Amino acid sequence: MVYDVFISYGRKESRTFVKELHDRLVAEGLVVWLDQNDIPLGVDFQEQINDGILRSHSFLFVIAPHSINSIYCSREIELAEKYNKRIVPLLHVLPESAEQENEIRSSIRRINWTPFVDESQFESSFSDLLSILQKQRAYVEKHTEMLLRASLWREGKYEKSLLLLGEDRALAETWLDTPFTYEQAPCQPTELQCRYISESKKNATNLHTDVYFVYAESAGSQMNEISFAFTRHNMSCWIAQFDLRTGIAEDTQRQNGIENADNIVLVWTEDMRNNALRMAEFEYAVSLNKRIIGISLSGVSLSQDATFQNIQFTPWASANVMGIIAEIQTERSYFQKHTQVLVAALKWERQNYNQSILFRGYNLVQTEDWLRIASKQQSSPPTELQYKFIKESLAKGDSLPTEVFISYSRSESDFARHLNTELQIHAKNTWFDQESIAPGSAFEQEINNGIRNSDNFLFVISERSV
Repeated sequence: MVYDVFISYGRKESRTFVKELHDRLVAEGLVVWLDQNDIPLGVDFQEQINDGILRSHSFLFVIAPHSINSIYCSREIELAEKYNKRIVPLLHVLPESAEQENEIRSSIRRINWTPFVDESQFESSFSDLLSILQKQRAYVEKHTEMLLRASLWREGKYEKSLLLLGEDRALAETWLDTPFTYEQAPCQPTELQCRYISESKKNATNLHTDVYFVYAESAGSQMNEISFAFTRHNMSCWIAQFDLRTGIAEDTQRQNGIENADNIVLVWTEDMRNNALRMAEFEYAVSLNKRIIGISLSGVSLSQDATFQNIQFTPWASANVMGIIAEIQTERSYFQKHTQVLVAALKWERQNYNQSILFRGYNLVQTEDWLRIASKQQSSPPTELQYKFIKESLAKGDSLPTEVFISYSRSESDFARHLNTELQIHAKNTWFDQESIAPGSAFEQEINNGIRNSDNFLFVISERSV
């Protein structure tokens, strides 16, 4: 169940007021969480409160001397702030001193304060409260939905079947990109929500990412902040502390991460130069003609170092992130296509130039257009292998029939990727959306064309796909 508001208060001064407030909110059609009504007998009291805050769109804090000094109310506020909930302070009984009131105002967001001190003004204050709760309501409700789904994903040990699919993912990305240019956002996305959306994007795009981070262990304490700054701006990221999985060689995972990323962010610390493994990552990215963006945590100037002469390092501060994001957005479609062609070319080479992997149809036409632009690129031109792959695709790609169209649910992406690879190894020409739809293509149109031109339609049956 989801609630419109959660009411936090101190019973000593505010119990009667809160009961009246609850009844009036319910009369207006709002769903209200109140401890007097919503905690069953014989259950964990604190667990019920925590769940109520998680499931509520807005958090109402009734200010009175008792609630200000209550350890329980403090815990509730801390959790609401951890979840980045919309917090609406209701001033019911004046604090005991102006100093205490100022302290409260500095610790609780300075917006949405609503006075209920004067009983004769109740109707006017209540009307103001309703206006606050209605403002940007869709955004706040989406915040709760994303928080609940992301929390379920975390509780499910990051099970991929719980990631966002199709339209749900697109709506989540739109929500994350919502601009608040001329007004303050009612609430902010959490790190968990941003990471959840980032992982959903990766799952839907054959593990493709906007950014791969190269960093030494000494940067680990700041990597949460750095990666959150990127995912907050709807950038999908590969970061070792989240993405390395057990059971697969670490070197292989890091190599695949670099190949599948449009941009490499080199996080520079003083010990980086002597870290052979991380420098090898950097050198591999250079060999693939990846765009490399530098972030400096050490304050050391690298402008005179020949190894990094083509990389501009930006000192890290959250205030600088928009400049880095703007750089990534520049020619974004070019670098997306660079990655798509590179991944296909490497796969083609590793499978002994398997013709099943060659580009065909609209994807090939787009790649040919990209190559005309790519030939003028100075910093990240195509590699020799990419040129070779495109040349072979132009010579033979469209003469190859599409033998198998693979239809599946995104929750089975890992299985579908494995199935597609095995079919290609056995010389079957497949249509697999994560490889066959070029960036910027009309998704539904390309699917329809893929089905129309395929000899066989392979349907991966699962609960989600059915």
